[in-house]
Amino acid sequence: MLNFLKSGKVNLTVTIDRDSQIYYPGDPVKATVTLESARELKIRAGHVALVCQEDFQYCYETTDSDGDSSTSTMWGQTKHPIEQRYFLVETTLPANTRHTDEFSFSIPPAAPPTGSGSIFRLKWIVEARLDRKLAGDLYGEAEAIVMSTPPGQLVTPGEYGESNEPYEAELAFFLPGQEWVRGQTLAGEFRVHPHNEFTASEVRIELVQREYVPHDEGNLAERTVMKVKLAGKTQFRTDQPQAFPLQMTIPDDALPTTVAKEGSIKWRLKGILARTLRSDTHVDEEIMVYTAPSG
Repeated sequence: MLNFLKSGKVNLTVTIDRDSQIYYPGDPVKATVTLESARELKIRAGHVALVCQEDFQYCYETTDSDGDSSTSTMWGQTKHPIEQRYFLVETTLPANTRHTDEFSFSIPPAAPPTGSGSIFRLKWIVEARLDRKLAGDLYGEAEAIVMSTPPGQLVTPGEYGESNEPYEAELAFFLPGQEWVRGQTLAGEFRVHPHNEFTASEVRIELVQREYVPHDEGNLAERTVMKVKLAGKTQFRTDQPQAFPLQMTIPDDALPTTVAKEGSIKWRLKGILARTLRSDTHVDEEIMVYTAPSG
């Protein structure tokens, strides 16, 4: 503390009540805001808020003096204050001040979960801001990691997905539902009902992560996270259905399904009949991925 006072610094810190930083929708977040100043401070106000922060990369188009257009990318940020409190009103604090306040916020019941992708990132923070006279604002923050759990709404067993070439073959997944938790093994069948005779060089499934940012010209990032080969070269005959057992473990570090104002992170299960000298025949279906099991 002595060195701090000699330096004349001003320090604003935020701490939260869980060392793990992990919270679930509806949970309270207890935060402590501490202001330390070695010199006199003239303050307009001090605010603390629970904030949902979205960082997103979007594409935009520019036109040069010759009329030629080009597309570039830029990062944007939006902060959504959910609850806000004052920890100081307009005042002057003497030198060598230490001011501490405690607050409690609630994670909204429908809060989108924390997730950090390549073009879209969402996080929850408790952010303190000190509005100073004749000086720049001072900030402090602590991150709360918000988890998601399956609501138990999309758990009906059945066939899912639509073929890109239904006249060639009707493809579908038979699944126990569409809600999955990372680390969980997704199991079911990949069903093929051919309407023509053809040969596939490979039968496989893929798990694809899809990020989308609608801002301005938009932006899209897709990444195949996992591929599982179900069969090698396979002959399909007209109106002779085949079913391939499928099994795939959702990665432990999979980003949770997230839908927010500035972007989204979603998952698709894709079934593919690889074709030689022509485009593949495939089916895909959205699945929901959560960070933790219910209860």
